Amino acid sequence: MHSYLRISLTEKCNLRCTYCMPEAGVPLLPPTHLLTTPEIERVAKLFVSEGVTKIRLTGGEPTVRKDLLDVVQRLGKLPLESLGMTSNGIALKRKLPALVEAGLTHLNISLDTLDPFQYELITRRRGYDAVMDALEVAKGLSAQGLRTKINCVIIRASTYSSSSSPDSPPRLTHIDPATGKASMVSVSEKSSTRRSATAVGSIYLGPTAFSLVVPSATSTPSKKGDVLAVAQLAGLLGAKATPSLIPLCHPISLSHVSVTLTPNLHTHSIDIVATAECVGPTGVEMEALMAVSTSALTVWDMCKSAGGKEMSVGGIKVVRKAGGRSGDWVRSHSED
Repeated sequence: MHSYLRISLTEKCNLRCTYCMPEAGVPLLPPTHLLTTPEIERVAKLFVSEGVTKIRLTGGEPTVRKDLLDVVQRLGKLPLESLGMTSNGIALKRKLPALVEAGLTHLNISLDTLDPFQYELITRRRGYDAVMDALEVAKGLSAQGLRTKINCVIIRASTYSSSSSPDSPPRLTHIDPATGKASMVSVSEKSSTRRSATAVGSIYLGPTAFSLVVPSATSTPSKKGDVLAVAQLAGLLGAKATPSLIPLCHPISLSHVSVTLTPNLHTHSIDIVATAECVGPTGVEMEALMAVSTSALTVWDMCKSAGGKEMSVGGIKVVRKAGGRSGDWVRSHSED
């Protein structure tokens, strides 16, 4: 006899994990096709009457459902051994104490990495700190009987595919094999598809320059203005100017570019993540790399008077790409 029931509360999710959902999301069912809270309660009661003693609430992401607390309160009154929920933890911190009080006894939090950079690459969203905060709250609720586990999806590392056959030797695609001279690759026969690429990098500032860049009660603003805001804008402009600076890059109509600069208090560095997107016949790796490079150099320019002898730029690389004939790719730690 089965004693375990999983109930999906919603198909919506506030993340776009590369292994789970397309970046643009998926078509959603009309709300009328989803179970209402009274219907969920009725279904649960029927299963409990037939011997179910454990219920787990899943999604999508359960916390995006507005009446989640009401659902837990109703199910928490049933004669169950455990009432669990699986969540990505993004919006869980403030909701969790009330959910435990309502009857939640078990919690699985999905967390695929302890690296904030990798987290953003996998989920296509920021939120690592929010998940860690939720884990701290869950830890504090253990005294009230909450049992917490972490779910992790192990992803096999993949690599870029080549347009040539597996047995073909590697070659430089921008060199004409007949003449040995530089040549722009023809993309005239390639179909336009949605493509994206993410690059990362960092600039080490040193303690002195870092204290001037990161806002604090004792910091002195840079004479050139908000360093991180200016560097972010420079990264956006750099991505758009890529074909003007890299001779053999195709002019691309970018549909979106995002650049984030995050201070790293432990290393006195600024970590940079840039993602470029387009719908076209060729990829946008160079645009993402250019955005990171331009942002880093702008930080250098604005901080060189305070940290020029200590600063260094490094770790610039593509860590994820999607779309095109070669498919999706995520850099694994073993490739670093």
